Amino acid sequence: MSGLEKIIELSKYENFMEEPKKFEESLYASAYKKTKKLVKETLNESEHIEEEQLRRKIGTLDKKEINNMIAFVGKRGTGKTTAMFSFLNYLNTYGNSIDEEPFKDIDFGAVKFHCLDFIDGGLLEKEENILHILVANMYRKFMETSEERFHDDWREYDIRELQELFIRVENSLRQINDKNKWGQSSIENLKNVSNSLGLKRDLEQLIKRYLSLMKNEKSRFVEHNQKQVLVIAIDDLDMNLDHGFDTLEAIHRYLMIKDVIVFISADYDQLLNLSKVHFGKMYKDLRDEAENIKDQISNISHMYLDKVIPLYKRVYTESFTFDGNQNIKINDSNNKLNIKINDSNNKLNIKRYIFEKIYHKTGMLFDINGKKTHFYEPDNIRKLKYMNMFFDYLDDKVGEFYPEENYNEMLNDFSQRFIGDKLEYEERKEMQKIMNSNLYRGVEQLFRYLIRCITQKEGQEIEDLLRYKKERTQTLSVYFY
Repeated sequence: MSGLEKIIELSKYENFMEEPKKFEESLYASAYKKTKKLVKETLNESEHIEEEQLRRKIGTLDKKEINNMIAFVGKRGTGKTTAMFSFLNYLNTYGNSIDEEPFKDIDFGAVKFHCLDFIDGGLLEKEENILHILVANMYRKFMETSEERFHDDWREYDIRELQELFIRVENSLRQINDKNKWGQSSIENLKNVSNSLGLKRDLEQLIKRYLSLMKNEKSRFVEHNQKQVLVIAIDDLDMNLDHGFDTLEAIHRYLMIKDVIVFISADYDQLLNLSKVHFGKMYKDLRDEAENIKDQISNISHMYLDKVIPLYKRVYTESFTFDGNQNIKINDSNNKLNIKINDSNNKLNIKRYIFEKIYHKTGMLFDINGKKTHFYEPDNIRKLKYMNMFFDYLDDKVGEFYPEENYNEMLNDFSQRFIGDKLEYEERKEMQKIMNSNLYRGVEQLFRYLIRCITQKEGQEIEDLLRYKKERTQTLSVYFY
């Protein structure tokens, strides 16, 4: 296998998880490797801060803040969730098998990762706070573990202390979020500010005590060289239009503490839009008094995200809509079509895989010789996965005949989804006229439309125009083949 070749395991993507032993040949190999480097660096930074505190006896006012947030950044459908969830699963099982350890040159050392349940940021209700959910997840994990493990008398004091910390943090959160108390008096406002300042300290103490109790050791006489780290993962943070920015700010304000790693996934452009909406509210009263308000809002939004999610802390998940995508291969262990694969490694590239699927289900043939991305190829992981499942649900041909239902399904997908993805508004209107006509009339309308396109582009060579319209022409005409 070429060093540049990447493998897409479709059977794994259906489960939204890749096995650690496949990381190095995965489509996301570079993302996994960078994430492991960032985790290693975060562990080192956390250890350095702890050593500095012991050496210099640093007080609470002098504590250095650690940037422990790692962001999986990409457009919708590029596999941010798959990559983040797969890496979270790897951390959760870290140390179980040395043979399956990916990128062995990056060594975490003696460490145990305590991974909390995945949080779907896009599903947070208006009344929900990310810190409330975090504390609730920790408490549930603690209660589940305490029923199994914490039965020794010597642990009773530690358990009681942890429960008191849970109560203290929950009370602080409730008081901060109780908007009815704000504005009643100066004393009440100062009290709430004090609660906010103390919340981070209480969270740090809670997490420290939680990790101490959640060790796997069942005896108090143990070596303490194994580092304990809490891992938090928040998916689709940018999809919460009401609280996406507040959630990001809460992470930055309260969770940047040592022995904690926070993973998030988001579309950067959408995060930027949420930031612009937030900071735009600060300028709403200025109206025409301030010049270049939009530029100022954009600048402060970019600066904020550069601070909260520095460039080096971003892990990009790539789309495979690029020339030369023959280096990306499909490995479908659930291949039900008995497709003949000529590749010695039993792999197909994306274009050939999809068109083999179409042929075996409908008998339709497409030209697969072109090196550039074909207009029918899916342009991200999610579309590839769903297209693969779409064809798997179609019936196989019986004898020499293909099921008519397969053609109807293809036609419905073409008219309902495909033309919406590929054609612009005016082109979609023309397509609807063509599809509502009989074959003879439809072909005539198609060529009239193409002639109008040519005549509207004065001063251009017809050959250049046809190249410009190639994809859309193929989309319009495929209906009649």
